[in-house]
Amino acid sequence: RRLEEQGLLRSEWNVDGSRPRRYYVLSPMGQEVLKALTADWLRLTQALAELLPREATGPSGPVQEGV
Repeated sequence: RRLEEQGLLRSEWNVDGSRPRRYYVLSPMGQEVLKALTADWLRLTQALAELLPREATGPSGPVQEGV
């Protein structure tokens, strides 16, 4: 509900089944925030991977963006 109040999600009720269900989808603003947070997360994981010894990052090396 908080994300919906912030404008990041939209919701709608589906009352076709035996009980009402609420479904959520990302709003356009939510999609932009997700994209920005994903980019931040990838930068953070890359920075952490560079701090760790190669053995700790796995055989393929540090985490790559877009993986």
